[in-house]
Amino acid sequence: MRRWLLLALSLSGCILGNPDYNGESAGASETSGAGGSTSAGATTTTTSGPTTGASASASASASGGTGSGSTGAETGTTGDASTTAPVDTSGSSSGGCPDGDDDGHCDDADNCPLLSNPGQEDGDMDGLGDPCDPCQHDGPNPPAYPASVGPVQEITISNVSLNGGDNFITVAPGAQVALSYHWQVNFCECKGCYTQAMVGIVDNPPNQCFYNWGSEKNCKPWEGDITENFVAPAAPGIYRFRARRTWEVNECKTEAPLDDANSEFAAICVN
Repeated sequence: MRRWLLLALSLSGCILGNPDYNGESAGASETSGAGGSTSAGATTTTTSGPTTGASASASASASGGTGSGSTGAETGTTGDASTTAPVDTSGSSSGGCPDGDDDGHCDDADNCPLLSNPGQEDGDMDGLGDPCDPCQHDGPNPPAYPASVGPVQEITISNVSLNGGDNFITVAPGAQVALSYHWQVNFCECKGCYTQAMVGIVDNPPNQCFYNWGSEKNCKPWEGDITENFVAPAAPGIYRFRARRTWEVNECKTEAPLDDANSEFAAICVN
């Protein structure tokens, strides 16, 4: 009994006196940097520091198992680096205020905020810019037609009245328009021709024919007063009256285009 007690004490002293004994199971070892961790029976290598865009790791079992490694395509970040998205300045004037039509004028001061009007043109001075104004003759300073237009194509039109008023009026779509005027003609350019004279609304035939005679009346002055009735177009806008001459054999072709702007003598605004 005493022999066994002495043997036990001897073995205990060997273990306690061994400087390599650290209380872990045999076969475990560790190599790590900051933040590393291990588990028993495995060898682990861990590093810490700035990310360079690729990372790698490797592990192997203590029993000699197969190791594995990988590289990534991770994008690293650098300290203070930052980016700023570009500022979209469309829809703003040079002063930074809202400018929906990009014409350089702030919406709250633009006389035509929905349609571009860089020059802020306002022909009749009604406060509404020309591109947005369906009636450009109804302001305090309307463009005026002269009291007499012609002779154009040997026709003169004067003393024009629309619905008993001036030579420019505003009417509803499809409204009746009574055009009264004084006419003068002296057809001598084609002495032997049948000659017609007519007036109408540009691009809205039929025209109204007020003269249709042959050579017996050519090269002589003729004149008269007349009232003719028209129907206003359905679409809003400005519609102009013009006159023209034709040469046909005793026939008024009222579909003839009114393409001479110099013969323009009146207008209506449909609104």
